[in-house]
Amino acid sequence: MKNMTYSFRLIIFLPLVGLLFGCNHSRPPVAEQIASEKVIQGVRITDPYKWMENLNDPNTIAYINAENTYTDHYFNHLSGLKNNLLKELEERDTYENKKGTIPILIGNYFYYTRTNSGKDFPNHYRKLNNENAKEEPLLDETQLAEGSLNYRMNQFLASPDNSCYFYCYTLNGDKCRLMIQSFGSKAFADSIIAPVTSAIWTPDCKSIVYVKDCKEVFIHKINTSATQDVLTYIEKREDLKVDVDLSGSGKYIFINSYNKESTECSFIPSDLKNTKPKLIDPLKVGRRYFTDHFGSNFFLILSDQDYGNRRLYKALISSPSVRNWATVLEGNDSLYIDDFTLIDQKYLLLFETKKLNARMRLIDLSFGGKDNQITFREPNGHIEFLYFDRQEGKIVFFFASMLTPITLYNYDIDSHKLTIRMQSAIKDYHKENYIAELVWAKSGDGTLVPISMIHKNGMKRSDGRNPLYLEGYGSYGCTVQKDFNSARISLLDRGFYLAMAHVRGGGELGKKWWEAGKLMNKKNAVADYLACAEYLIKQGYTAKGMITAAGSNAGGLVIGAAVNQHPDLFKAVLLMMPFVDPLSSLLDSASNKDNPDEWPEFGNPNIPEQFVYIYGYSPYDNIKKQDYPAMLFRTSFKDQKAEFSGPLKMVAKLRATATGKNILLIRIDDRKTHMGDTGKKKDNDFMAENWAFILDQYGIEK
Repeated sequence: MKNMTYSFRLIIFLPLVGLLFGCNHSRPPVAEQIASEKVIQGVRITDPYKWMENLNDPNTIAYINAENTYTDHYFNHLSGLKNNLLKELEERDTYENKKGTIPILIGNYFYYTRTNSGKDFPNHYRKLNNENAKEEPLLDETQLAEGSLNYRMNQFLASPDNSCYFYCYTLNGDKCRLMIQSFGSKAFADSIIAPVTSAIWTPDCKSIVYVKDCKEVFIHKINTSATQDVLTYIEKREDLKVDVDLSGSGKYIFINSYNKESTECSFIPSDLKNTKPKLIDPLKVGRRYFTDHFGSNFFLILSDQDYGNRRLYKALISSPSVRNWATVLEGNDSLYIDDFTLIDQKYLLLFETKKLNARMRLIDLSFGGKDNQITFREPNGHIEFLYFDRQEGKIVFFFASMLTPITLYNYDIDSHKLTIRMQSAIKDYHKENYIAELVWAKSGDGTLVPISMIHKNGMKRSDGRNPLYLEGYGSYGCTVQKDFNSARISLLDRGFYLAMAHVRGGGELGKKWWEAGKLMNKKNAVADYLACAEYLIKQGYTAKGMITAAGSNAGGLVIGAAVNQHPDLFKAVLLMMPFVDPLSSLLDSASNKDNPDEWPEFGNPNIPEQFVYIYGYSPYDNIKKQDYPAMLFRTSFKDQKAEFSGPLKMVAKLRATATGKNILLIRIDDRKTHMGDTGKKKDNDFMAENWAFILDQYGIEK
């Protein structure tokens, strides 16, 4: 009876809301301002749009619908441009998808995916490692996702003996399903329905070790009831999550507890003869370490324990605590060790970054540490190890950058010869027609900030009138690798410079770079971004008022704050899932189980000096009476990582405060989230709409 009453009230209430927000779709909705005050650290904060944080309020739903309708109306006049862009994106995808994804070798089989014509999601295949092998279809994700608004494939992994495979997927945000299937059989061998967040096979292929709800580690024996699964580890600290990994040797299972700035690692033998985890070293705030097994009785440990840019240590398995760590490789200010792997317990493979150039270094551990290195001199490139082909004696890895599509390489250990194994094919893209650059801007305190850029060959910057798309992030010590993205060709070929400002707070130049842009240094990230914009104007790459500022997630905080300070620098702003109302989120951080570790990155408003600092740059709280550039916000009310209400409130406040007449838009999706997949068609539609908005601001009609 309650549901019937509620439905009736909603039906008669919504027309009133429609009148409140306005029924003329050519005019922006006008949000009601309802008095709301809160005193924090002696400061009285008014928030007339606080009511929008309640998604259960019919007023909020009605306002979201009104905003989406207004945005729809705006894009009606850009339908031709958007369709042209969409066609470009789809043609590139069709061309690219013919080859499928990178094949990964497990045992004697290659595993890969391919998105077939007319499909939203990929199909999974495998093929024997020989030239005449036939392709074997495994799984059709489009069928799996049918009827779901929000679908995600979390993991797909074949067993080491290639007898079966498991896959984990989520539908509509429900509990993850882990399905186990034998090759050649359409019947499921086994399944686990639980919030599985990470899983691995044991080397004997008889068990799966999985993490439930980012907290509990279970051992599941194949073909037994999940009620018999053995709980081997539980993480009780609220700010930590857990994942599991298998050592390169296959002899140990590592249980990693982590937040965004600290880690600790425990281990059990992979034969499961002892399932009580042994801790390597307890968590220490601000220290991260990563472990692998080496030789008969050692662990290798990569850590920033004593040095910001990481050192490599070794420790006895029998006594692995930090007091027994011995340095194997030193770090230094100009070199950052991104990752390492061991090959056949004989070679140490290091992946490093030096001045935003990626390099791979192979060290022969049996011959006094003789090393060979390969450096890719393209700014902000990315190297990733894939597998070691023992049959050919070759390391297989890929390199990608803003300029270079994903390219697979063979590195012959004996001859040290590097050859291309496979290269992504992009329709009408020829690398020689574009140029990548790395330039450095000087921030206000004298710090040099790197900017990686790409543009079409032959473009001149003497007139300073080129449109420029400038991204920024600068949080969590993350290195934002701008791997090749074929969608960007649509802007490049229309005369844009595309640039990434590697501001402090990111990890591009190591841990010190991160620390210089977090907590009470977060304003450095904003100052760096503005310095990059001003440098590009001064150097003639573009002009004042010709830059599109772009940021996503925590990058939205940096961009939002920068635009508040100097809106005149920008033509347009694109913010995707942006974190623009930090105070509302951080004040609730203690009870927010999805994001319990934001205080170490952004600050705790319950501490007076940290509150004052955050309040001083918060995008939402620092909107002024001034002319703002055209802005498009993209968010989702299903996104649990960046609240939908922040951008929704910000658009309403901008409309009530800004003095200019530039368009202010928000698109609130019911599908796309930080972690959800909506399919290639939806992704292309998303990008085509973004590009159409940007091009419209510059008067580019085709």
